[in-house]
Amino acid sequence: MYSEEELTGLRRKIAGRRWMILVPAALLAAGAVTAAVLRQELLTEILTILTGVLLIFAWDMFLRPLRCYERHMNQMLHGRLHEVEGDWAGMEDEVSLVEGVRFHPVTLACTDEAGKPYERLLYYDAEKERPAILRGQRVRVTYSDRQIAQIHIL
Repeated sequence: MYSEEELTGLRRKIAGRRWMILVPAALLAAGAVTAAVLRQELLTEILTILTGVLLIFAWDMFLRPLRCYERHMNQMLHGRLHEVEGDWAGMEDEVSLVEGVRFHPVTLACTDEAGKPYERLLYYDAEKERPAILRGQRVRVTYSDRQIAQIHIL
């Protein structure tokens, strides 16, 4: 489901957005320094506040979601993965925000070593195409921290 090319493209996008944020912030900060040297207190305060507001707003709106998704993709490609087999019980249409990434909740009907049935809640990436799996189909799911990395239909 994930590839190194996707991760590299995402990192390029993050770098581009970082520059789009840092250039205006640097200009505002330079204006604040210039105003401070010229002893323009009000202008210094306004430019300093605008710099802070820009950095906080831009980080939260434009960089944080991409950084969370980058962390998720890195975990799916290079992290510790586990496998579980079970019957596909369904995927919900609603989207949940888990660790800053959007997911569809997925339920698998599994059995433990003693043969006792239980349900396992996993999360499927909302940015990926939904899998065409029917309810009750047997699947093997590779996951990390309840986030699905791969699905194999058995």
